[in-house]
Amino acid sequence: MSNEKISDTLLSKIRGSGAFRRFRDTIYQYGIEEEWFKYRDQAYKEIAISWLESHGFDYIDDMNRREKSV
Repeated sequence: MSNEKISDTLLSKIRGSGAFRRFRDTIYQYGIEEEWFKYRDQAYKEIAISWLESHGFDYIDDMNRREKSV
């Protein structure tokens, strides 16, 4: 997050009980939910691709419409 104040606030929200609810409420409060979901989706995609490649699986990147063979 390029805005240090928002970044610090989000970091403080992910500690302790109720962290997910507080984090979600905060991204909506700052109006950055779209940016967060794009970031989250890209991170999940990278994790999945890394796992597939490390286990020798072929995959199709439907998000970019390209095929990748390992």
